[in-house]
Amino acid sequence: MRNRLVLPPAIAISVNFILFFVKFYIGLRTNCLCIYTDSVNNFTDTAAGLLALLGVYLVTRPATRKYPYGKGRAEYAASFLIAVFMVGAGLIFAYNSVERFFAPTPIWFFARYAVIIGITCIIKLIMGFTFSKFYKKDKSPVTKALMLDSFTDCGITLVSLISFTLSNYTKFIIDAYLGLLISIVIAVFGVKLAVSSFGNLIGANDEALTEKAENIIKNIDCETKITSIVIHNYGVGKNIASITLNGNTKKQSDIKKALKKSLNLDSTIEWGNIYE
Repeated sequence: MRNRLVLPPAIAISVNFILFFVKFYIGLRTNCLCIYTDSVNNFTDTAAGLLALLGVYLVTRPATRKYPYGKGRAEYAASFLIAVFMVGAGLIFAYNSVERFFAPTPIWFFARYAVIIGITCIIKLIMGFTFSKFYKKDKSPVTKALMLDSFTDCGITLVSLISFTLSNYTKFIIDAYLGLLISIVIAVFGVKLAVSSFGNLIGANDEALTEKAENIIKNIDCETKITSIVIHNYGVGKNIASITLNGNTKKQSDIKKALKKSLNLDSTIEWGNIYE
């Protein structure tokens, strides 16, 4: 499990670091803002990968007396920081794009560079599908963030390639327009990821899991009324439910076993109406 969690961030760090240098060189040689922006995005992805690796390291540490449920929430923190990097990068790119509207500069097209950029786009697509396979197994929010980031980067690189190629056939400042589009996409994805990660980080209740737990309890004992179910999340696959039932039931043990078997959910059960 530990090796499987570490591998995605390690891949992201090494590949994005190489892509940064390749695209940065091409961006400087061609004066293409989209490619240059894409290269800086890969650099921020490298930094995000380091944060993800730190988060995974903390998650894989054994539970202690001080942290009896481990440090699983570190993944949510890492995922949130990755999102912050994405939003920051998007805003910087937007500024550069708007600046180019007022000060257009020529772009020098080279076919060999277009081919290289196309190859980097394919590499990002492969990374996205690779991380997708990892995510299906470990359900790690960090792996999910890396997966979404890779697919987003693939689209960004494709737009950069289109902008770079079309610049050879028109004097229209398409580089600035597409650069602005790229920055907006990065920022929007970053905000969505930040909202999701922050919710998990501060302990938002999992409504879907709560509903499933309610259905299991009702199927076991339909006469017992459920007052409340509060699910405490300590990381992926580490959930504890505090359940309050209005009444009493002899099937308490059956409920706990069913929740653990069906949802991998540990639980504590109390009696009484908390609203009285």
